[in-house]
Amino acid sequence: MTGTIYENNSLLFATATLVTFGLVCMHQTHLNVNQVSIVKLELESGFSGQIVRWKLRMKNRAPITSFSINIRDAVIDVPMGENIIENIPVLLRKRGLVKLTELKISSTYPFGLFYAWKWWKGSLTFFVYPPLLPAARIPEPDTSTQTDLSGHEDFIGHREFVPGDSAHHIDWKVQARKQKKMVKLFDTRDPEAIELNWDSIPGNDLEERLSFLSTAVQECYNLQRPFSLVLPNIRFQPNCTQSHYQACLKALALFEGHHERIA
Repeated sequence: MTGTIYENNSLLFATATLVTFGLVCMHQTHLNVNQVSIVKLELESGFSGQIVRWKLRMKNRAPITSFSINIRDAVIDVPMGENIIENIPVLLRKRGLVKLTELKISSTYPFGLFYAWKWWKGSLTFFVYPPLLPAARIPEPDTSTQTDLSGHEDFIGHREFVPGDSAHHIDWKVQARKQKKMVKLFDTRDPEAIELNWDSIPGNDLEERLSFLSTAVQECYNLQRPFSLVLPNIRFQPNCTQSHYQACLKALALFEGHHERIA
């Protein structure tokens, strides 16, 4: 308006140039995001406070490369017409089962004057486990009830012989006495198995006790020490497999603190 009143052509030209520049930037920012899409997303569970890597496959249908695409805290350049696989860092926060229904794809490219975004829609879930403590503390295995027998098995009783049983396990003395074949039974539990019991964890703070157990589960698995987990509502028998490890951590992630105790 000032340029029109005073017939200042330089000011009018500068104004027109800035307006045109702004419109071009706005259009470019929109195009930079518009043709980018997430084709596949793989989530990773982890501990609260931990940074995990989510794997995503992206597609750019634009005739040019899309620069500085923001997804969570990651900044990605997506080449034109290509599928690319990126691992983006994600900071996990509150423990529990988290459902991801949308993910923002945004950019301020090229000059940061405008902000454009779009949404990926889906339905995926992941677990956030209780945070790990700075130092691992696991209880020592209870060996007070173990007996000194040959091997690593404890004799616990008899049962009747069934076809397919090994003849080495038949108790011939009992057979001679009872006139029928009886097979020896042994307790095959690992005497070095560690019991992680909710009732033996010190403290009254729910989250602190869950962190203690979470850290102990992680340490036992890293050391490949068989362990059991006993919570008020569920019991996991001694094991050290990956499925056992994950099942225990999921139970801790979902723990609410008010359960009827198992028998």
